[in-house]
Amino acid sequence: MTEKKARKTRTRSFMAQPPASAEGAKRTFGAPPGNGKSDGSVGPTNDATGTAKPTEKQSHAPKPVESKPENPPETWVPAWKIRNWHLQDRSAESLEHDPSFEELKQEVRALGVQETLAVRKLDEPDDNGCEYEQVTGFKRLTAAMQINPSMLLPIRVVDSTSLELVRRQASENSGRSKPPWWDRALHYRKVANEHGIESATELAKVFGVSRELASTLLRFADQMPRDFIEGLTLVKLSRDALAELVKAVDDLSGETREAVIDRIIEQADRIDANPQNAVKIIQKAAGEALAEKKGSQKPAPSQSMYRSQKGKTLSMKHDAKKATLTLHPGALEVVTAEELEKHVMDMLTEKGLVLEKEQ
Repeated sequence: MTEKKARKTRTRSFMAQPPASAEGAKRTFGAPPGNGKSDGSVGPTNDATGTAKPTEKQSHAPKPVESKPENPPETWVPAWKIRNWHLQDRSAESLEHDPSFEELKQEVRALGVQETLAVRKLDEPDDNGCEYEQVTGFKRLTAAMQINPSMLLPIRVVDSTSLELVRRQASENSGRSKPPWWDRALHYRKVANEHGIESATELAKVFGVSRELASTLLRFADQMPRDFIEGLTLVKLSRDALAELVKAVDDLSGETREAVIDRIIEQADRIDANPQNAVKIIQKAAGEALAEKKGSQKPAPSQSMYRSQKGKTLSMKHDAKKATLTLHPGALEVVTAEELEKHVMDMLTEKGLVLEKEQ
């Protein structure tokens, strides 16, 4: 009896002073408002020209390396007044698997956010009181919100078309830690849909990439099976691994397609723990499933699969010698593996079997 790994949800919660990270080394330092801690400071004030300047108390905050900022802020605002852009090219989930993000948080905790965020001014505050929409600086804004939503951030308001801002966002990521391939695929599809872009050639011009790359990313977004999206941590996978997932079920249908998908999902733990070996793991799993279907190995066992209002719930494979019962996320929301084990043991005991647990 096996238990399939519970599928991951897309919503995560993130929640501290080491050497500056590579991410921090790439930022241009301007004068920060402070370290973001609740120390009673009132934040920046404006001089006679309207230019934002730190208060006297904030002037004692840790100082970054002195250099002239190439893009100085227009003003400082609390982090909670800035919301994420709907065309953001990086997901919150990816930050959980980004080793540089924790280093960035430690820098922000010590020095505050030092590099200016590009934002758009909203026509009016939204229901949460946000007055701006972040265009660049998603990781910096997320770090500040997790540490102290009242932390003051340096911002510069930009007024450009949506596609121009998409290009600006992509340009900022050049030379930095780029978004995961899966995030980029979803981003390309969202931009294409919102702007009525129908060809990979046109989309490639928007992002300044090759047509082949744009076409590949759209293929990932359009053809990735829903079970893979829900059951695998796609943000950890390389471009080659994502391509292998799509290829594994390409031109397959019916029971054969389901068998290949299920066999790959069964390897979710291995793929998650060893994303660098994901391509080989996927290829082997898909090959085994196809071989069974074609009869080159022992005949595939009989299969049953059940769905509920919570989606795929229970599946079973059995032949004359073995039966395998798999609980999917739909079942694991209402019953534990331990409870199921007890029910099966009780039933077998009633049938006259004497069971002893092997250590």
